[in-house]
Amino acid sequence: MAHFRQSAFLRGKSPYLNASHRGTISDCARVYWVKVLRYSSETKRALIRTLTEEELPRARTIDPVAGAWIEADLLFPLIRGRDLGRYCSSTDGWYQIIPNKHYEKVESEEDFADKYPLAYSYFKNYESILRNRSSYKRYQRHLPFYVVYCVGDYSFSTYKVVWMEQQAPGSFRASVVSEDESSIVPNRLIIPDHKLYFTSFDTATEAYYLCGFLNSLPVRTWLGGFLLDKQIGTTIFEHINVPQFDPGKDASKRIAVISETAHADRDGTKNKRLLEHKTEAQLTEYVRKVCT
Repeated sequence: MAHFRQSAFLRGKSPYLNASHRGTISDCARVYWVKVLRYSSETKRALIRTLTEEELPRARTIDPVAGAWIEADLLFPLIRGRDLGRYCSSTDGWYQIIPNKHYEKVESEEDFADKYPLAYSYFKNYESILRNRSSYKRYQRHLPFYVVYCVGDYSFSTYKVVWMEQQAPGSFRASVVSEDESSIVPNRLIIPDHKLYFTSFDTATEAYYLCGFLNSLPVRTWLGGFLLDKQIGTTIFEHINVPQFDPGKDASKRIAVISETAHADRDGTKNKRLLEHKTEAQLTEYVRKVCT
């Protein structure tokens, strides 16, 4: 309880609430999550296959596809909750097909079919399943049957601070993600799935700042003190005073440096451990200075 009181300076609301969102919702992972077998730079098409039962257990069963060409413009590297560490991440090389760049502003089905005939044919195979998805029936029934939910300009920001929805508040962890350098297709931006929440940024330094702030001991203590369950969405910014990054404030820059260094040290791993005790203590001090 004493530690919780010592974190009371975090009480408040953060301007980062408006820049925070949930990852994409497809409600049918086996259709939208795929492996890329090959990419043709001449045709700008990718050869994909659906995921096996071993790769994606317990997901809705569909007729599998061992190899189909679709337009690569629609493919983006996927990150899931299990891929996330603290200041790091490591994916399985999966991709998601994202046919619409906004959950509501969508081109007509005719225009999509004309522009992406192979992808349209692929989706057509699963039309009855896709029309019966819960999010589609609730929010998007008036749109083409293949659209996904929780997607917008924010989904394609260069930098994202990502955290899992399902995690213990007292051990909260987050990471900055940007591009998958090993991407087979030209699109390298990593797009989170629906089990992840994120805050979008155009600059790396501010993303590192927010990630360092969220990974600090005061935040873990504060979240553990008032959250009763393990569901952590964007509402954390309704209860935590995370000030906007101030490049003129030394403490803000130092938080960003600690975070960027940790990301470099843990790159490509799923390391969930805290930083060294001395570094954690410094992070706590800078977080307090930023807020007071």
